[in-house]
Amino acid sequence: MDRPLTKTKRYYVSPDFRPFYRESEQPGLIWGGDVQYKGQSFRIGLYDLNSNGIFNDIGQDVLILAPFEADTFRLLPFSSANYLDTVNTISVGKFRFQVDALSPEGHWIEMHPIIPDTTTPTVYIPDHLPELTVELISGKKLPSDSLLHPGKYLYVELFSTWHQNSFEATPTLKRTYDRYQDRLDILSLVVNEVDYSRVTRHIAQHDLPWNFGIYTLDFGISMMHLGYVPYGALYAPDGKLIKAGLQPWELRRFLEILM
Repeated sequence: MDRPLTKTKRYYVSPDFRPFYRESEQPGLIWGGDVQYKGQSFRIGLYDLNSNGIFNDIGQDVLILAPFEADTFRLLPFSSANYLDTVNTISVGKFRFQVDALSPEGHWIEMHPIIPDTTTPTVYIPDHLPELTVELISGKKLPSDSLLHPGKYLYVELFSTWHQNSFEATPTLKRTYDRYQDRLDILSLVVNEVDYSRVTRHIAQHDLPWNFGIYTLDFGISMMHLGYVPYGALYAPDGKLIKAGLQPWELRRFLEILM
C-alpha cells in the first residue's frame, strides 16, 4: 500500500488563470494553483469536458497535469490528461501524489504526496522518449531507442492522410528536414489509417526519407497527446523531451533558436 508522506493540502485556482482559460479556445478549463514540492514545480487542474458547469464528474471530466511553464505555451499540447476516476494518482518526476478531493466548481484540488508502491499513475508528465517497440508500416519493428543518434535531434510527428492540416504540413516538414538533416531525424507515426497504401503513396509523392510507424496509445501518452493531428514532439539526442505540442510548421523556427 502507498503510505501518506504529509497531510492532504488544498491547491487553489489562481484568479489570474481562471478568467483567461474560461475565455480561451478551451472554455471550461481551470488550472489549480502552482504546486511546488521539494524543488519540483508543476500545475494541475480540471477540465469540464462535458460543459455542464461541474468540474468533478467521474468518468466525464478530465484531470490535467502540466509543466510549470505551461502558461507560456498553448494549453492542451503541454498537458497530460485522463478522465476522472474514483482514485487518481499523478506522477511528476520521482514524486507521486494521490488526489483526494476535487472542487465541483473547479476552484481547488486536494492531494497528498505518497510513497509509490504498486500504484500506476493515472496522469504523469513524461520527460523522455518512451522505451517502446515501434512497428513501421512496412511491418518491421524497431526499439524506440534505435531511433536516437549522437548529435541528432528526433522529431516525432503524428500524421494522417485523412486530416487536411496534417497532409498539407508535409512539404514544410520536408523542407525543414532537408535544411537540418545532418542534425535531425524524423519519425512519423500514422494515426487511424485503415489503408496504408494511402500513406505509401504520400511518401512516394513527397520523396520522404524518414520512417513511418504505426501510432499506439502508449506512444501518444508519452508525447502528452490529446487526440488531434498534426502533432509533434522534439527529443534531444539522448532522448530527453525538449518540447511537446510542436507542430510541423513550427519545427524549423524552433530549431533555428535551438541551434
